[in-house]
Amino acid sequence: MKRLLLASVFVLLPATAFTQPVCAPVEQAEAMLKQYAEVRLGAGASKAGHLLEIHVNPETRTWSVIGRSPQLPGQLCLLDAGDGWEFGASGEGRPGPESK
Repeated sequence: MKRLLLASVFVLLPATAFTQPVCAPVEQAEAMLKQYAEVRLGAGASKAGHLLEIHVNPETRTWSVIGRSPQLPGQLCLLDAGDGWEFGASGEGRPGPESK
């Protein structure tokens, strides 16, 4: 269901979607992340200046990998998404008592 709704914000994915990012204006992409209550679990910058972000809903365990590129200002790119996110042994990213 999530993938179907993501297609309404992002362009339809080609058959080789795994190798092709799907980009949209920041406002539209952030609205989709909020709709799924996904929060940023972590981020890292590459030497090329790209920012990779992992967003997770700790309750439903849906997740999205978002990329930001200096070559695409004002755009977020959905690199992949899914469900069944597995938290590490430390429990990092799990909701605490204050989030319920």
